[in-house]
Amino acid sequence: MALSMVSSKAIFAARAKTSVRGSASTSSRPVLRNRAHHHIVRASDGVQPETTTTSTPSTNSVDTEAAMPSPVTPPTPVSTTKSLSEVMAFAGPGPELINGRAAMLAFVAAAYAEAYTNKPVMTQLTCEPLLVAFGVALIAAGSFVTMTQGTKVDGPGAFKPNAEMLNGRVAMLGFAALLVVENVTGKAFF
Repeated sequence: MALSMVSSKAIFAARAKTSVRGSASTSSRPVLRNRAHHHIVRASDGVQPETTTTSTPSTNSVDTEAAMPSPVTPPTPVSTTKSLSEVMAFAGPGPELINGRAAMLAFVAAAYAEAYTNKPVMTQLTCEPLLVAFGVALIAAGSFVTMTQGTKVDGPGAFKPNAEMLNGRVAMLGFAALLVVENVTGKAFF
């Protein structure tokens, strides 16, 4: 299907007149009167030569086949699922999020256990390594499910993904500092 434009240049030129209204201060630009549409665009199967006509549209009938709209195919949905290798890639969301969640749990658990038993973190880790590994595995598994299925996790109020990422980063720094301080002093921090 091609578009052809019928132009009426002669009518357009005849209607463009200059206006000089008795004074030298008026401009001598052409003033267009009766600004009706002078170009008619029609859809047709073949290319038609340009012809000059009046501004009334033509009454040529258009094929009913050309007038029927073609069926529109819906776009294919974008897959939001990610593979485990995409999630755990160096620049992927997995490593920092999982380490941040584990550090938040570790810092709170270490502070509670130190206050209760008065043992440093490294002593606690050597006493219960399977419990620590099980806790980290649960956090990793829960994180993998939401990240690989593309589930958007957005909590109410202040519990937003950016706040969780910031709290995880602070918890990683805090847990590392807790390990360093307890290693230097040799006793429990809390």
